[in-house]
Amino acid sequence: MYPDLVTSLDKQVGSNIVRFRAKHSQQSVADAMRERGWKWSQATVWGVEKGERPLRLAEATDLAEVLGIMLPALLALPEEALVHESMHQCRSAHEALKGTATAYLEATLHVQVSLDQARDAGVQLGDAIGEGGGWLELGPEQVVREARAEWEQRSGAPVKRGRSRKGQGDGKR
Repeated sequence: MYPDLVTSLDKQVGSNIVRFRAKHSQQSVADAMRERGWKWSQATVWGVEKGERPLRLAEATDLAEVLGIMLPALLALPEEALVHESMHQCRSAHEALKGTATAYLEATLHVQVSLDQARDAGVQLGDAIGEGGGWLELGPEQVVREARAEWEQRSGAPVKRGRSRKGQGDGKR
């Protein structure tokens, strides 16, 4: 009975690795594990994902780091793994949004500097260009609000705006 339990757990862990490896190739995971001192190849990743090769705890710790997840996500049952995956995707999107907002701020600053330099040089700019098309005054926060409104209109489902957390209150008195 014990070998069946191990096989079942190994398969569950393997399934979760596949789930969280989505953007990584087996080879890139093996490379990252080798950088951490493990003798892994693409075949090792394949064997672990199939549940045919058990994953050592120390390997699992490094693998979770490589995949950008918490260690418990590797052991999660399918329903729980879906929650972990959704949270992982949300965290990745959060980081991407921060990067995009930074790029937006830098780009709008560059446009403003370019417009100022052109004006200082006496260049006559068309109305749309000279005013920056109106969107230059929008900060990333307003752009996100616009994206949210468009998404809600397309999907027909409002996004939860926040949730009450113990000790933070819900704004109601």
